[in-house]
Amino acid sequence: MKVTEIKINSLEELDAYGIDLLTQLQIKDRDKAVVLALSGDLGAGKTTLVQTIARDLGVIEVVTSPTFVIMKQYETSDKYFSKLIHIDAYRIGSAQNLIAIGAEEYINNKNTITIIEWVDRINIKCSKNIFINSNKNFKRKIYVNCPASRTQGV
Repeated sequence: MKVTEIKINSLEELDAYGIDLLTQLQIKDRDKAVVLALSGDLGAGKTTLVQTIARDLGVIEVVTSPTFVIMKQYETSDKYFSKLIHIDAYRIGSAQNLIAIGAEEYINNKNTITIIEWVDRINIKCSKNIFINSNKNFKRKIYVNCPASRTQGV
């Protein structure tokens, strides 16, 4: 599997990456169920990336991490993806628990983008695996299509 490394030096660059990622999905995957796997340390920018994608999909609601509710659903105004599902897998523990909360219905739904934060805590096949490696000065490296179990030692 080819791994792409993208250097991010600011919030603006992370925002631009989110816009580019969504554009790629709208071109290549518009008729599919899309599942994005996000992993990285606390504060790496996972939720910020989801907020960018949500904004560009036309989500009106404020997008926050679903840490305590586990899963949030948003309607979009995008012509290709009508729903955004945002899942925090930190407390889920397994793919079976993900199914138990009803996420399978969305994950397999055409024209839906499901973004799962902390995907490294469960075992699930995703369209794209994105690992965000961070440091104190908002310098980030994003690794795309890397194994979800990728660790800090990248």
